[in-house]
Amino acid sequence: MSLAGSALEAALLAVGRGLDAAGDHRLLYCKGDGRLVALEDRARDLPLPDGGVLPSVPHDVEVEQCRRDLERIRPFPSGSGPSSAAADGPFVCSFDKMAEYFNRKSCLSETVPLGSFNSLFSFTGSWKNDAATTKALAIDGYSLPLFRVKIRNSELTLLESVKRRIPNVWDPSALASFIENYGTHIIISVTVGGKDEVYIKQHSLSQLSELEFKNYAREIGRERFADVENKSNASSINYSEKISVGRRPVVGLKLILEGAKQNRLAIHLQHLGSLPKIFLPHWDSYITIGPPKWQGPEEQDSRWFEPIKWKNFAHVSTAPIEYTETNITDLSGVYIVTGAQLGVWDFGAKSVLHLKLLFSRVPGCTIRRSVWDHSPSSSSVHRTDESSSSSSDNAKLLKIVDLTETFKGPQDAPGHWLITGAKLGVEKGRIVVRAKYSLLNY
Repeated sequence: MSLAGSALEAALLAVGRGLDAAGDHRLLYCKGDGRLVALEDRARDLPLPDGGVLPSVPHDVEVEQCRRDLERIRPFPSGSGPSSAAADGPFVCSFDKMAEYFNRKSCLSETVPLGSFNSLFSFTGSWKNDAATTKALAIDGYSLPLFRVKIRNSELTLLESVKRRIPNVWDPSALASFIENYGTHIIISVTVGGKDEVYIKQHSLSQLSELEFKNYAREIGRERFADVENKSNASSINYSEKISVGRRPVVGLKLILEGAKQNRLAIHLQHLGSLPKIFLPHWDSYITIGPPKWQGPEEQDSRWFEPIKWKNFAHVSTAPIEYTETNITDLSGVYIVTGAQLGVWDFGAKSVLHLKLLFSRVPGCTIRRSVWDHSPSSSSVHRTDESSSSSSDNAKLLKIVDLTETFKGPQDAPGHWLITGAKLGVEKGRIVVRAKYSLLNY
């Protein structure tokens, strides 16, 4: 059976079973050994679009094929709730409104937050305390529904074996046992498909205004779903895996060859294992720094294109990548590198390798001094062992890719150099990566 067929079969087995609304909502955690409600015995086999068959579908169960259109998250239809979800942005609201959305999505009228809500936003489940410590919540994403499996009959009857297990007197222990075995609700519908969502929580102590938090959530959504929103251009761009190190300052860069045959170009970052004490007041985990931001070269700016002899691409974009909004007197903070990605623009006869960098803000700091590391000193260079592979293809690549690792560590006075920019280059026919190091005023 196909992957879709297997998921449909799991959904078919789930409808009619129990679910603990306060627990895990994945089908793996359905309650009961089988269905808890009586369904008509008659069943039929349903053909699937891929040629397979979904067997033994009860007459009371409907399997509906969806339109298979990519859908943006829209918690409240127009006129039925808050209007803080812009057409191209996230939905931002209070704790209570977001809990209402999750309950409504599950066809529940109760106001107590669901277990799935608590899990996705990393809440404790003590909802009054969770609400008190939450200023706002945001959700953004896309879903792709394929099938919907649902029970047609709106008047369901519990099996006699289940009825007999319901406590007839107030007995917390017996009630807990019943919920553990049978759950609190009956599953009447399951949607089969996929979704990609982000969930963002603003703590009550956050200093961000409502507008600033909305913009913060919008930036995260734009970055996360850039491939979806720009899918019309996706066929001409191929990217390597994005590398992000979070709140760990990057101090070194290196081009490497990956894959079993070491024939795939990638970039690695070297970062500090822990924050220096001088950094903690500006970048500790509780400090609000805003969303990280990707920046790269202009796609059509051929002034920076340097030719290279490699079958994978014909040119390298040598444009320097820096966070251009930061200047030496900017008291709002400095943006430092916390991620990187290599990509290739495909212009038909001309393909161009380029570099993108992820920048994160360090608030309350300014740049004291910056230097481009065009010619790294021997004390700041680590060279990768180039004799580890005997592949002829690998040997050819080593001639056009400089695997030198450049970094500045504690031995480079006065210490605490951080990377605030980088660029690719072509030197003596080899692709190189060069970094811009900066010292900060804290």
